[in-house]
Amino acid sequence: MELNFVGQTLPLLALVTVNGLLLASVALSVLCGLAFFRLFFSDLSDFLECIRYWFQPDIISFFRGEWGEDQWCTMKLFLFLVLSAAPGFAAYYQFPKWFPGFLHA
Repeated sequence: MELNFVGQTLPLLALVTVNGLLLASVALSVLCGLAFFRLFFSDLSDFLECIRYWFQPDIISFFRGEWGEDQWCTMKLFLFLVLSAAPGFAAYYQFPKWFPGFLHA
């Protein structure tokens, strides 16, 4: 089975192959996310509330009197996402230098 992209064919199997470097980077990001979760959020409902504030327009929060809570939850969620993803991005670019020949891009 193949996919066509602007005159080029791409085997469908090429879309699901994952190299070790990508897998190690994603695993590191997930582990950091799990470690940071309890530092940022008290429980799952606190996390879901932050997601609600993330997608809710600020003007609506302002008129409901929740603007301060909206800003705080938005900052918590943003920092959580950045601190969870940053080690994965760093690992993707640094692991080949630290472990030459072991993990390939």
